[in-house]
Amino acid sequence: MLFKTALPGKDKHFISTEEMLVWAGLVLTYPMFLLGMLYVMGSVIGWIIILVIILRMYIQTNRKHPPVAPLVWIWVCAMAVMLIALLIAHSEWSLGLSQTIKSSIGWMKGWALLAIFPLIANLAKIRKEVVIRGVCIVAIHTFIFAIVSIAFYIVKLPGDIFLSPLKVIGGPGESFFMVSFYGINPETGAGRWRFFTPGLPQLALWHVFIWFFAYRKKTPKYAGGRLLDVGQCYCFHNLELVWRFS
Repeated sequence: MLFKTALPGKDKHFISTEEMLVWAGLVLTYPMFLLGMLYVMGSVIGWIIILVIILRMYIQTNRKHPPVAPLVWIWVCAMAVMLIALLIAHSEWSLGLSQTIKSSIGWMKGWALLAIFPLIANLAKIRKEVVIRGVCIVAIHTFIFAIVSIAFYIVKLPGDIFLSPLKVIGGPGESFFMVSFYGINPETGAGRWRFFTPGLPQLALWHVFIWFFAYRKKTPKYAGGRLLDVGQCYCFHNLELVWRFS
């Protein structure tokens, strides 16, 4: 399920737990999206990775670990100050324990990641080749999803499937929790595709990443066939779809 045969290198193994978690987060993007769990998955994986790193540093006291860059420490301190300010504000306005917990969870899955992810990049053992290949696999899955979702649109099946119950934890809006095959442009009534992203701006940003990562890949194929080559071309194809159906 984790497509381990698609890992770069001959040994097909992970060099660390962090690398396995990042790979799983990438190749399971669409299963998590179809379960309505994608919005929280990124933050959960980020926190798990940082806890794994802290646990390793605690256990392996004799091992030399890379130093944390001063800029990363600035982000860590800044996000810690935001949490303290949040707790003080909730106390001053007597918002109650339940709202404080909900807001703290919001901090953990949002602002805190601005410090967590740079810290992970500084300390984790993750090969860039694994990330590049994982992103290309997401592109392949998106290509397949595009065919299915366009078929849904052509035969007039409902685009919005269901709203994830995880919405109760709060978030920017329903689009982050809606499992949708396609949307409708309110101005033209035509189909609009955002795939696993919450909106078209995020989809455009995804195209930038997939083009960059696919361009950086070194091997044109792996055990499953020339899927990475299709992934490399997918970004251009998908941009045409967004333009045509918007």
